[in-house]
This record gives sequence, structure tokens and C-alpha cells, in this order.
Amino acid sequence: MDLIQRDRNNPLHALHIIGFLSEEPDYMLLHHRYPNLGTPDHYSINREDLFICALYEPADKLRMIRPLKEKGAKFVNFIHSSVHISPHSSIGQGTVIFPYLTINANARIGEFCTMLSGIGHDSTFGDFSTVGRGSDITGHVSVGTSVKIGHGSVIIPEKQVGNNAVLKDFCIAITKVKENTVVSGNPARREK
Repeated sequence: MDLIQRDRNNPLHALHIIGFLSEEPDYMLLHHRYPNLGTPDHYSINREDLFICALYEPADKLRMIRPLKEKGAKFVNFIHSSVHISPHSSIGQGTVIFPYLTINANARIGEFCTMLSGIGHDSTFGDFSTVGRGSDITGHVSVGTSVKIGHGSVIIPEKQVGNNAVLKDFCIAITKVKENTVVSGNPARREK
């Protein structure tokens, strides 16, 4: 979870990263450029703090965001400038959208989603969900809350994916995926 603040010395009030929050003390070894500011439970929020939810796993998002929101944290969207977004779509707060993607007409993306692939027209993505790189989410697809769609996966038109479902990498969903299930393969089948 990255923490940013406005730079008051810059006339445009540019944003800069001041550090990150993590539950793992060794996480700093991977991100040595910015300091580990502690855990969400122990961090004292400043009035000017803005947060970016740079997490992939839906369960991690839920666990990390909840204590921050309870303290009044402000989350911003982080959307790469190369992303094409239909003016008829909507995107919830705290969402991260990676470069060179398209969010098509009437698409609705919930809060705290991580989008490494675009989504088709008239599709919905529930809060805290993640879609991996190279996936194809076609038109009229409905994805529930806290869903993880693996890299290179495909969901054909007009299918639903239930809450807390997981589609493993390179999974092809041609039927409804029930909530709280893990599916893999082509066609997608429930793992035992």
C-alpha cells in the first residue's frame, strides 16, 4: 500500500511517494527506495495523506484497507495516462489501472480494483477484485466482489463470476462461475 502526499514546495502540488505500509517488516528489502511506514493498524494518518492501493490479492486489499478507511484515509485512483476509458463507464475509488488498457462503454468498475487487463462493454467488476495481465473480459460479463482472475484468462460474453471466486491463470470460463469456488482449465472446471 503506497502512501503519497502533495508537495507543497511545487506550485502544481505534485504528488510524491513518501513510503508504503506493509504487515511484513522484511518488505522494505524489496522496496528499498521508499521506507516502510508500518502497518495500517499502527500508522497515524496525516491530513494530507493520500493512499494508492497497489495490492494484487483481494484478501490483502480487504485486510489492509479496512483499518485505514476507519481512520478516515483518502484513497485515489491510479490510472496510467495511456488507458482509454469510455465516458459512459464508471470507476470506483482506490482503483489501479495499468497501461494500454481499454475500459469500454457502460463498464462499471467497483472500489479498490486492480486492472491489468481491460474490460468489455456493459461489464461490471465488484469491489476489491483483480484481473491479471492478458485476460479477456468480454461484453456483458458480471464479476462479483473480491474475485481474482488470473493472467491470460477469458470470460465469454454474458457470464457471471460469483463473489470470492478465483479463476486460475489461462482459465477459459464458458459457464457461470459460482461464488467461493476455484476454477482452472479450458473449459473452466471447479478444482477439488
